[in-house]
Amino acid sequence: MITFENVTKFYDGNIGLENASIHIEKGDFVFLVGPSGAGKSTFIKLILKEINADSGRIFVGDSEVTGMSNRRVPALRRNIGIVFQDFRLLPRKTVFENVAFAMEIMHCTKRQIQKRVPPVLSLVGISEKADKYPDELSAGEQQRVAIARAIINNPKVLIADEPTGNLDPDTAFDIMSLLEEINDLGTTIVMVTHAKDIVDRMKKRVVAIEAGHIVRDDIGVYGYDDTTEQDEVSAFDDDFELTEEAMDEQFDDSHLFGEGDDEFAETVDINPDDVKGDTDSSADDVADDEYQPENHGFAAFEFEAFVETENTIGDSEAELSEVINNSIDDSVEEAEAEKEIAAIEDIDSEAVEEFEVENQSEPEFDEEEKFEEPELLFDLSKELGGTDDK
Repeated sequence: MITFENVTKFYDGNIGLENASIHIEKGDFVFLVGPSGAGKSTFIKLILKEINADSGRIFVGDSEVTGMSNRRVPALRRNIGIVFQDFRLLPRKTVFENVAFAMEIMHCTKRQIQKRVPPVLSLVGISEKADKYPDELSAGEQQRVAIARAIINNPKVLIADEPTGNLDPDTAFDIMSLLEEINDLGTTIVMVTHAKDIVDRMKKRVVAIEAGHIVRDDIGVYGYDDTTEQDEVSAFDDDFELTEEAMDEQFDDSHLFGEGDDEFAETVDINPDDVKGDTDSSADDVADDEYQPENHGFAAFEFEAFVETENTIGDSEAELSEVINNSIDDSVEEAEAEKEIAAIEDIDSEAVEEFEVENQSEPEFDEEEKFEEPELLFDLSKELGGTDDK
């Protein structure tokens, strides 16, 4: 299905991919892993012919990509579905319309669209969301829409670029189950990921790329420890617990007794490096303590002073009388203000109208947002197999 034969790609002297050879069979499920900047994106872009190899040969199905003319690229991409980490849904289109868009650029008829879209929405589990807009969906639901759009035209290959990167652990595993179901139906899947727990649990084929070289190709585990991938946080890291030592250090009493909000804000920015093990103490216990006045010297003093002040209000009839008189004065002032407003209303209506026109503000509109959807339409059209013509 996908074959690389001694493929090399350089960027201004830097290695993107060097002498890479691999064969992915039809129906395979392949995880593409490795450190950031290792060459994974280059590998995907070469498959889609977004970039050209400097040497070697690339085949997708029966077509050789390396020698392909630009005129034939849209036909290549129509056989490759793409799922993005950031979903890339069209904000002014419904779920149904977003999925249908991939068929529209193939010039499918309305009848074909109406027949094909509902079962695909059912497959990915969002039939009841067909009339919703992207901003009305959860992140997991948006990713399901993106997957539906990617498979609507029955592609032979599905490329998933960090499809779980923006999802919580439970939702991520739901998406992986969906991708596995699609793979079971015969679609070849190549998934770029840094999610160690997903790779380790699913036991699929793993291809590792480092510094532009394919260094491992086997069935099994992710193969990188936390120190290798410090900047790539898996969506499935277990919640850590704070040790008593770390809590004592971060919530030192000296910071809680009136040294200022800024210093206190710094104390709650807990450094994960201080986390070393289990503890019976929890952040919830500390949070409960924070709101006990007896634990805050200056705060308790202020509270007591406030209560004392409140208790003195209205202790005498003279004070109460003064309050009533002030209220009456306010009423008189309000009446006078109403008279002034009535006088203002006698101003020449033409002058008022001119003032309003001069000071009328234009409705706010984000210029970037104004052109966002047309650009997104154009980009998606090319990536999903449309032509380069806007």
